[in-house]
Amino acid sequence: MKVWDIVDEYLMRPPPLKTSRLPTFYPSSAGCLSDEDGTTPVGACLRANYYRCAGYDKSDQDSVWSQYVFGGGNIWESWLQDKLKGAGVLLASNMKFVDVER
Repeated sequence: MKVWDIVDEYLMRPPPLKTSRLPTFYPSSAGCLSDEDGTTPVGACLRANYYRCAGYDKSDQDSVWSQYVFGGGNIWESWLQDKLKGAGVLLASNMKFVDVER
């Protein structure tokens, strides 16, 4: 068996604990219209957020390739946050927001 096959198999193992995301919206999943022309949608897909909150299954299931992409994205995010913190631009990361008006 090749080393990459072993890594691929490991990446696709189901997690030991099954969890699901809460049916809530996150600031990072917001979508809006562009400031430049007011018609171009930017940000996340509102339809995808609706289906996720309504409990529909994902249509694009995870793959080995997506696991590599997610891993690279996590490394890049950590590196960038460290640099922003070092420069004094970012004080905290991954903060949770709660709507207390409900």
